[in-house]
Amino acid sequence: MSPFRLRVVHVAGGDGWSGPEINLYHLARAQTRRDDMAVQVITLRHGPLTSHLTAALPLAMPADGRFLHRLSALHAQLKSFRPHVVHCHTHQENLMTALATHGTGAIALRTIANDTAPAPARPRSGIADAVAANLQRGAICTSPHLLPAARARYPSLIVEAIEPGLHIEELEAAADQPLDQNGFAPGMRIGFAGRPLPAHRPDLFIAMAHQLTRRQPGRFGFHLFGDGTLRPECAAFIARHRLGDALRLFDYSRQRPAWLRRMDLLVLCAAPEGIPTVLLEAMVLGIPVIACAAGAIPHLLGCGEFGLLVRDQNPEAYAAAVQHITATPKETAERTRRAREQVERRYGIDLIAERYAAFYRTLLSTQAASVSATPGLT
Repeated sequence: MSPFRLRVVHVAGGDGWSGPEINLYHLARAQTRRDDMAVQVITLRHGPLTSHLTAALPLAMPADGRFLHRLSALHAQLKSFRPHVVHCHTHQENLMTALATHGTGAIALRTIANDTAPAPARPRSGIADAVAANLQRGAICTSPHLLPAARARYPSLIVEAIEPGLHIEELEAAADQPLDQNGFAPGMRIGFAGRPLPAHRPDLFIAMAHQLTRRQPGRFGFHLFGDGTLRPECAAFIARHRLGDALRLFDYSRQRPAWLRRMDLLVLCAAPEGIPTVLLEAMVLGIPVIACAAGAIPHLLGCGEFGLLVRDQNPEAYAAAVQHITATPKETAERTRRAREQVERRYGIDLIAERYAAFYRTLLSTQAASVSATPGLT
């Protein structure tokens, strides 16, 4: 008798490339290497995630069109693959994925990477979310600190916390790729962990860069990567304060591991609700980390054991943290070494993939139990 293979379909938007998409990319690839799983990924829109996955995995996309047309196409694809589990990874796709899964015999679940409460100004979003949750069986939070709110909001779902994982060997190979470094600023290279978006707080990073540049001209070089709504404001600040030699803006690059490897320090000024993949990458690559002491960050950094935490959200506090790093090289090296060990111990992608598989099996067992306990279905 051939062994049971768990058939899993992952669904995501496809047009992003941040924490949820990077997590899905690594997870799906790890699951395809397992003998006990068959995996398909469906992206609903073209974008960076679709591009990254195309060369690595079996990938499908429903036909373009209006909601009902795309819903019908997604449902047909699920019926064809006959999955046991349909896992939606991006919030805006929850309703379509849950509706498409209904009637296929599969269980539906979602990923929760941030606050689950809809904005008060968008009551329709709350209704859609409630409908989707009613059709789903479980949810996976990407950080333990999200569990209480998720369980309170979705009492009918089985909710578990499973943090993101990394394929460490693959990350190191990508980080070692050649990279044109002519555009980097001179001095100790400090990178910004985020994009020029309001939630990522590039204003704090740039104000910190301004302070440190005035105090020690030529000592530090600051680097901000990616596009976002605040990019024009960032560029204007750099020009107004004549920081062009010390602070550089770069476009998004698929060579993120390679440029991250070339940094001497990474600074995260935002308070993300999930686990930032870029911090995991920096920890693996031996890059010292300074991060805001909020959200999941203290958990990830061991309350300061694996990275320096900043508790005051102002440029002076981040500047002081940078100067502490530069003044304590032995302490920083030991912290960085422990950070690498922590990722190897807890965040290897094969370990994370096993935790997902165990949770899928739990959901399937509860479904079987509920069916057998229903009168007339035994």
